[in-house]
Amino acid sequence: VDTVSCSSLMSACQLAGETHLAIKLFAEMKAAGLHPDDVTYLTLYAALGRAGQWQEAVEMHKQLVDAGQIPTTLVMNALIAACARNAQWKVAFDLFDEMQVLGVGVD
Repeated sequence: VDTVSCSSLMSACQLAGETHLAIKLFAEMKAAGLHPDDVTYLTLYAALGRAGQWQEAVEMHKQLVDAGQIPTTLVMNALIAACARNAQWKVAFDLFDEMQVLGVGVD
């Protein structure tokens, strides 16, 4: 089992509307010492956005940044989309501004 396999399974869960399974798999993945990649976060943020759990996506983002990880443009776009999907426009704009502060490219 590797990060790619877990991310693929998370994507299948997300597409099936099984957000809770995607979140559970993410936790198990980290507990097993696997390191999430961009695809992992893209999938997780999309699942959380679809499930209306945008706050959880934002909290995960904060934890990453607090740990010193700088997200990519694609990951930030997925997070912004999760917020926008839930009509959280102010949060989405704040994240857009944060991209510039973090030095993440804006496309």
